[in-house]
Amino acid sequence: MVTVRDRMDERLRALRLVEAERMAAAVFARAVADGVIAAGRYEIEADSGIRDIARWVAGPAFSGSGRLVRSGPHTLLPAGQEVPNRLIGVNDVVVVDLSPLMADHETGFARTVVLGDDPGRHRLVEDLREVFLDGREVFRRHGNITGRMLHAEVRALVRKTGWELATCHVGRLTGTAVAGAPAAMRDEELIAFDNSRPLRRRDQAGFPAHWVMELQLVDECRGFGGTLKQLLDLA
Repeated sequence: MVTVRDRMDERLRALRLVEAERMAAAVFARAVADGVIAAGRYEIEADSGIRDIARWVAGPAFSGSGRLVRSGPHTLLPAGQEVPNRLIGVNDVVVVDLSPLMADHETGFARTVVLGDDPGRHRLVEDLREVFLDGREVFRRHGNITGRMLHAEVRALVRKTGWELATCHVGRLTGTAVAGAPAAMRDEELIAFDNSRPLRRRDQAGFPAHWVMELQLVDECRGFGGTLKQLLDLA
């Protein structure tokens, strides 16, 4: 049974989600500025550097376990899949996924960094951002949009870019399982073909449903991909 929360509880929860994303963005920006994500460093070394920054920016609020950094061919793999430690290369694409640190905040955040000057790789970052912005605009324009409808719209946007969509979903409901595997989630908790429910509704805790868009675009032939995770409905 869904319990309807009062408006103060709803506002506070929304503010906590937005603040968690703000802190994650600050951690990512500092990691980039400090050169933590750099060629010649191992993924786990970069991971450790990001965790140090997270402790400085957010204290114990960002302290979950799980791999944060994937590079090169590892960027083709699903988030959360165990991979061996890898030396980051000069022209690599690197995915920084802070979602494991944010489990207590019930949301997720990921960005993609391109090392080197390859225009195709840099276009990947631009296309991830454009697909997110265009998908968010579709969500905003249609008050009764379902998970299936938004999934179809985002897939169409991805096709126009020439990249492949690596996942069967393009987002998930904020909540305690946000950093977990999609296979463990119910259809109604994903922005996916099998979710025919409206995205604007109340969740099982009685709060207005809030969503994280998750995009993983890949080029299987060239052996790299990129990821973007960001709150869809809270700016």
